[in-house]
Amino acid sequence: MKLLVTSDLHYNLQQFDWLLQTADRYDYVVLAGDLLNVAGYLELEVQITVISEYLQTLSQRTKVIACSGNHDGENKTRSGEYTATWMQGIATDRIFVDWQHVHDDDTAISVCPWWDGPESRQAMAEMLAEHSQHPAKKWVWVHHAPPDACRVSWTGKRHGGDRFLNQLIELYHPTVVFSGHIHTAPFYQVGGWVDRIGKTWVCNPGHQPGPVPTTIQFDLSTMMAVFDSSEGRETADLSDLDAPLHVQA
Repeated sequence: MKLLVTSDLHYNLQQFDWLLQTADRYDYVVLAGDLLNVAGYLELEVQITVISEYLQTLSQRTKVIACSGNHDGENKTRSGEYTATWMQGIATDRIFVDWQHVHDDDTAISVCPWWDGPESRQAMAEMLAEHSQHPAKKWVWVHHAPPDACRVSWTGKRHGGDRFLNQLIELYHPTVVFSGHIHTAPFYQVGGWVDRIGKTWVCNPGHQPGPVPTTIQFDLSTMMAVFDSSEGRETADLSDLDAPLHVQA
């Protein structure tokens, strides 16, 4: 199974256009949150309409997995926590969004919502507990914030990941976790686009401006990963958990 993973497009329509041109080479396009831009000049309702149409068009070329990020919530729950309810309205048999559990051959994929407080955090933990009852050879999580205290969460000054996610990784040991949120992590020497926490690979494609997004091409059958950005290409063989992580430019 071949995945094209990106994140933090933030309503960059040129980057969505690029995905449309590229999507049919992959079994899934994975969008790890922040499809919208709360700091943008367009109202969220307009952005939601446009991005929903993009995702529907994208799903005509390949299957799509999209989790919400901190820019994507347009409604508040009774407890005051933001949630991306609009995503539920675009889910189809080819678009998989927050809360869903996708089974494809020997792989299960859990699409994690952005948690904005204790209520949504607990709901996500309960979701993963339920998904763990349906095992697969490989278990992939898509979760906008990366785990903390690893290369993919390095901001340039400190780690900015989700410590709660670390606890869940240590509990369930998924095969791979795809995240985003920390835009510049892949571009720092101390940071990176891939790291390992125990038995789990963690990946963050980061973000760059311009018409082409940063991406990770991930082949789950061979566990080969390729990171592309404006600074060039890097590859990593992730097939051996016991071997030291080696990233080759």
